[in-house]
Amino acid sequence: MFEDRRDYRAVAFACPRLRGVADIAGLLPRNAVMDLRVLSEPASDLEITHSHYYSTNRFTASAELDKLVVTRRGIHFYRYDVYFLATSVKRQRVFLVAVPFFRMGIELFGMIRERSRGHGLLYQVVNLDRLLALLSSPIEMTTRPKISFAEFTVFGDEALTRLSLAGENVLQSVGFSLVRRSLTAKGIGLNPRKCAILYDDHQGKRFRLQADSFGNLRFRVGFRAHNLPFAQYLLSFLYTGNVMDSTPAYPLRKGVVEEEDGDNG
Repeated sequence: MFEDRRDYRAVAFACPRLRGVADIAGLLPRNAVMDLRVLSEPASDLEITHSHYYSTNRFTASAELDKLVVTRRGIHFYRYDVYFLATSVKRQRVFLVAVPFFRMGIELFGMIRERSRGHGLLYQVVNLDRLLALLSSPIEMTTRPKISFAEFTVFGDEALTRLSLAGENVLQSVGFSLVRRSLTAKGIGLNPRKCAILYDDHQGKRFRLQADSFGNLRFRVGFRAHNLPFAQYLLSFLYTGNVMDSTPAYPLRKGVVEEEDGDNG
């Protein structure tokens, strides 16, 4: 139902007791996650699994959802899409769990959190300061990720609290350079709050990941999930560039996923 071009919220985590998607499903109530379908190639570095999540709660007002009701023992369950991405980095297994609705994330991510207590689960957070410093360096690479959107918290200016910039390559733009230089000269600072990281090889491989300072992630799933395999290039860059931090702090509280946007929220 919702596989075609929708924005998904996600969290990333590593856990020594979890080796595969089946282990994550095993944390949840019986029959909550079913119909696991691997979309990636067997030799792929990024394992992509599509599944269905069944809940008694309605997370969207879309009439399409009424066609996907399953009745078990007299109880109605709504069926939702969910994606699991798994890859191995630095001798650990890292998972991304992505859902199309904000309230669905609260329910599903919350259950994973509660049922993995004592398992050593650590959330993976993009360190925005290190990321922006890395991508601000003038190294020319055709396939190097770029920042296509950035939102900053402004400090030192009582009349301005937020600054947002968007473009093909925000950090290398003349405009951003002039703004930052002018603000710095007046003693005004910028702290990154969230940004969008774009990988594009200009040959059809394109993936855009939005991240905030709390660990909330967001990305769009293209038609039949054709763009998800390209997430591997971006994840590899983030880990090899040492801009990923591990933390036990639960991310789903502020930032990227705090505002809902109609039926997709």
